[in-house]
Amino acid sequence: MRSVHGVGLVSVLALLAVSVPRPARADIPNWQQKTVGTTTEGSATVDGSGIWTIKGSGSDLWDSDDQFHIVYQPLSGDGSITTKLTGAESGDEHAKVGVMMREDLDDAAAKIMTVQMEGADHGGEGLFRSLTGDRMGKDRKIAADGDAGLFPKTFPIWLKIERRGNGFTSYASQDGAFWIPVSRAQQIAMKSDIAAGCFVCSHNDGNLLAGTFDGNATEVSSKLLKPEEAAPLQPNPIIALGGDNSVTLMWDRVNHLGKEADGYVVYKGKVGDSNFVKIAELPGDKTSFIDDTIKNGDIARYRVTTLVKVGAAGDKVLESQTLTNRFYEISGAPNPSLKIGADTYFANVLDCGGNHELTDKPGGATMDANGVVTLRASGWDIQEEADGGEQLMTPVTGDFTFTARVLGVPSHADDTPGDEWAKFGIAVRETTMAESRYAAMLLTPSHGIRSPHHRTFNGGRTNDVGPNQDTPDLPIYFRIQRRGDTIGVFTSADGTTFEPYGSPETLDLPGLSANTYVGFVGTAGGVQMPMTQQKFDKVTLTKP
Repeated sequence: MRSVHGVGLVSVLALLAVSVPRPARADIPNWQQKTVGTTTEGSATVDGSGIWTIKGSGSDLWDSDDQFHIVYQPLSGDGSITTKLTGAESGDEHAKVGVMMREDLDDAAAKIMTVQMEGADHGGEGLFRSLTGDRMGKDRKIAADGDAGLFPKTFPIWLKIERRGNGFTSYASQDGAFWIPVSRAQQIAMKSDIAAGCFVCSHNDGNLLAGTFDGNATEVSSKLLKPEEAAPLQPNPIIALGGDNSVTLMWDRVNHLGKEADGYVVYKGKVGDSNFVKIAELPGDKTSFIDDTIKNGDIARYRVTTLVKVGAAGDKVLESQTLTNRFYEISGAPNPSLKIGADTYFANVLDCGGNHELTDKPGGATMDANGVVTLRASGWDIQEEADGGEQLMTPVTGDFTFTARVLGVPSHADDTPGDEWAKFGIAVRETTMAESRYAAMLLTPSHGIRSPHHRTFNGGRTNDVGPNQDTPDLPIYFRIQRRGDTIGVFTSADGTTFEPYGSPETLDLPGLSANTYVGFVGTAGGVQMPMTQQKFDKVTLTKP
């Protein structure tokens, strides 16, 4: 064999193959890429070992103006995007590197679901926008301090989003084999054909930031997880209703990746305490629980997890779990129910949480012999992604008209006005959860009527549209009316002639459940504020 300086040609070629790195390609075969929103063009390359480097700029994915660079494939119908995130360049603390499913890459405010690694030490984060043009939301009830922390900031980390119909669920894995949900499933009515892929946003428009992904472990496909491949989700929503020395919890049966749940575990804890005690284990067909050990004036936190049996003999039991020991939890506070007309109303705390303080003092509701309803509330606010305060609600199916006379401004027990941003009024809510979508007419001591005050999707941020005029002449009648997905709000001085209120006078809550809750809500405007109250009378609920 011919040699070069005493080294065989075959040996030289072998040496070159080992020691000379293969050049990175300027594109990624079978994938498309696009820069969205930002003025600085991003890029994507793949090296000889299949590692992708995606560079993206952009000010943020937030509000209603997303900016990022994405490498993607089309996805039609049910399916998933999966990747192994191997690293992220240091940058702004709110830089984002991860995966997304998105309805439209041309609209900066399109419907979207993401799961990604945040910058600094924030760890994992998930975002979603359920309505095109609305502001972005996040599941602050699970995230650490309401921000991130869905999974630790360690590399590598496997990320996945699954779509089943209009249900979108985010997962993370530390081995790429067994998957842990990192947020509750989100219902987003996306069209069938969407884009799914890996993205980078530097959170600093004009500066590029790099994220690295293992292309060998990245795919968009119709593959869906099997029951044995993931931990089950917790029940969601969980409805909590206060009773006389009791709290009732209710939920729908969980379907875990095509398999019905085999059971549920109920845990109980104290506000501000991370220690929860198991108080009940229920069979799969039991989807409610009454805690009759709690007393009027108390408040407790509840966690419900799902049990699923897997394996050929069903001998392995999976229970809901998280990577950071952060679960969805809900507060309950007893209060005797009130009979108003033909309907029964249930009080319970709006617990808030997330990046705002949990409501730590139970409010309540009473009605005197003259039919005057008094709602008492603590709580941070009725605002942003989750509300803090008190509610007095009755379940209702379909269209309705709900009317109540407001007798004065929110006040303290000594009749002095409440905090300027205390809010009390009437509302329709899709569920009793603090993060529920809703529409409301609210009165404040200093800032008039706030209406139609609303949250258009669960976990989304509120809109306070007004006209928010000065404090009206009191007493005043408030009315809220549902017709399909359209909510109208009205005021009246005499209870006979009602005029539409607000701008717009009606609003739409697309896909609003047929079964909702209507009644009264209130907040003190801060957990540190004294207990605040509001009085109502002339309460009527009519159904066409």
